[in-house]
Formats: sequence, structure tokens, C-alpha cells
Amino acid sequence: MLNKQALLSVIIPVHNTERYLSACVEKLSSQTYINLEIIFVNDGSTDGSLSILQNAQKRDSRIKIINSKNLGSSLARFEGFKLSRGEYVTFLDSDDYIEQNCYEIAMKAIVNSNADICEFNYERSGIAVGKWKKCTIEKENIFLNYFEGKIHNKLWNKVYRREVFTNVDFPEHRDIREDASIMAQVLQNCSRIINISDVLYHYRITPKSLTNKRHLSNLEVAGSYRNDFDKINILWKKLPNRRNEISRQLFDLIERIILGHRNFSYFKLYDLIYLFVAENYNELISTINSSCCEYRLLTLIHDNRDLKEVYNQYVLYCFSKFDTYRIARIFKYYITSLKYT
Repeated sequence: MLNKQALLSVIIPVHNTERYLSACVEKLSSQTYINLEIIFVNDGSTDGSLSILQNAQKRDSRIKIINSKNLGSSLARFEGFKLSRGEYVTFLDSDDYIEQNCYEIAMKAIVNSNADICEFNYERSGIAVGKWKKCTIEKENIFLNYFEGKIHNKLWNKVYRREVFTNVDFPEHRDIREDASIMAQVLQNCSRIINISDVLYHYRITPKSLTNKRHLSNLEVAGSYRNDFDKINILWKKLPNRRNEISRQLFDLIERIILGHRNFSYFKLYDLIYLFVAENYNELISTINSSCCEYRLLTLIHDNRDLKEVYNQYVLYCFSKFDTYRIARIFKYYITSLKYT
């Protein structure tokens, strides 16, 4: 039996999830790992979520409730983290639920292997998604495994040693794909990760799921692009031998930013792209043919601090090349940026 002295803090942001919240609370309170600190961050809920939490708190003294005003999931998690006391930390979405022995299995694995993270499998709407086999990943292979998809972006299918969040920035107003930015930062602080094969987390697809939204505002899309850029930037630094492949992801992201958000300066996106291209220009253009659209785009960015000028010249260039793929992309992003603000 696992020694239960190590305190595990479970942080759950809550925003209008009364339909699913009781099941989430029940699975937490009945965990076979007893030494839990259960922190619910009620982030401006206007339904019955707070009442459910208050009733649960009367039955389980380990439950703490923090009230905040629409911080978003990222900052709500950060609020919970700041007030947590656990040597180990994990996250759970309030419309999801976990197996009754989830944290007992994960804590046993992370403690016995002296790892910084334990990652476990999950299922989505009854279908297993994560299919990791049990293995240990040492420091020198962590970012290679991350790049190859053997370590998942998701924050909630893992238990963490608290120290891995040192100097990690929880993005503000960037709640789409914020896991990409946070996870890339966290992995920089890790020396060992253990993956286990157990399916312990159940992810629900609900009408209110952020990742299930069909139409995102320009701010939300820009935030997701910034999160993706944070991840790519870290991968570029950590995996110099894979930059040829990483650059393909970067080109696609840059093009989406230029074509989709030419009128916006959210999250200093273009400033970051401009500085990155300036710093790595020679290496970037060495990976592509000089007649390609990507080459022209990088050259335009390198020579212009003005995003609007880059956009205008790149659009003209794509039309002059009769690049039907990019012309279609130009119209798509133009219409989308007008419709969803």
C-alpha cells in the first residue's frame, strides 16, 4: 500500500458546469488516495455550481472553494495553484471525471520512479485517446518525445511534482490551447517523466467546451496562435537537430497569423514573429526553395516591422503566383476575421 503522507493538490476551475459538477465532485471525494487538497476555483459561475460546491464542502473537509470573477481557465488554475500546499499537483476540468483509483495509481508511479511527472491515459466520450505504454523518459529525451507526440499537451492527464511549475507563465486571456504554452514551459523543468498505460481520466465533449466551439473570436484565435508560438519557440531551442521539421510548423503558423490577423496586435504576435525571424533568418531560409511562398513571406517579415505592409505584399505575391491553395486561404481568413470579432 502506498504511503499516503505526500499531499496532492487537485485544482479544478469551475464555470457554469452544474450539469456535470456533481459527478466530478463525487469521484474526487471517493478517491482511494486519501491525502488530497481539493481546490475548486469558482470562476464567476451564474448557475447552481457554487451551491453544489458548498454542499460538497459540508461533506468533505478537504474541499476548498475560491471565488473569482471570470478569469478564464488558465488564470483560474493559477489562482488555485498559488493557494495550494501540496508537494504534488494535478488539474481536473469540472465537466470531466476520473477513475476512483486515479490518484492512487498515479502517485504510486511518480513517487516510486522519482519522476517529475506521471502521465496517464484518458478517454473521450467512451473512446480511448491516449494510448501510452508504461515507460520512463529521461531528461535528454523529454523534448524529443514531446515533439513526436509521446508526451501530450493536456495538463489534466498528469500528476506533477510542484517544483516543475517554477517560473511557468499561465497565459492571460489565452484559454484556447493554453496547455501548449504551459506544458512546453513545464517540461523545461523536468528531469524524468513516467508514462503509465492505465486509462484514468474521462474527458467529456460538451456544448460549452472551449475546444468544441465552432466560431472563435479574433482574440481567442490570436491567443491560441500565441500559445502555439510559445511551444514552437521552445522546441526550436531544445531540438536543433529537428529544426527542419519544426520550421514547417512555424511556416504554417506564421502564415495563419499574417493572413488571419493583419488588423490586430493581440499578444504582440507580430512583434514576436518579427524578432524570431530576424534572429533565425539565415537558418530558416536555408530550409526552403527561394521560389516558394514561404521564402517570400519570411523575406517580407525580415524587411518590415509593419504587419499591414507584409500582409498586402504577401497577398499580391500569392495572386501573382496563382497559388490556389493560398488564395483560398486568404479569402477564408478575410471572411472569418470580418464575421467573428
